[in-house]
Amino acid sequence: MRIIVIIISSVCILIPLRLLFMELKEAKKINERIGMLFGFFFEPLEPWAMLFYVGFLGFLYALIFL
Repeated sequence: MRIIVIIISSVCILIPLRLLFMELKEAKKINERIGMLFGFFFEPLEPWAMLFYVGFLGFLYALIFL
C-alpha cells in the first residue's frame, strides 16, 4: 500500500513540475519567471499547484504514517 501511494504521489508531483519548467523555458524575462514560480508555490488554488500539493502531502503521509 505504501509503495502505491508513493508512486501515485510522485506522479502527482512530477507532472506539475514538468509543466512549470516548460512554462519557465518559454518565459522571456526574469520577472515573468519569478512571477510564475511565486504563483506556483504560493497560490495553491491554481490547478497544477493544487495537484503538486496533493501529491506532496500524499508522499509525506506515505513516509510518515504508513
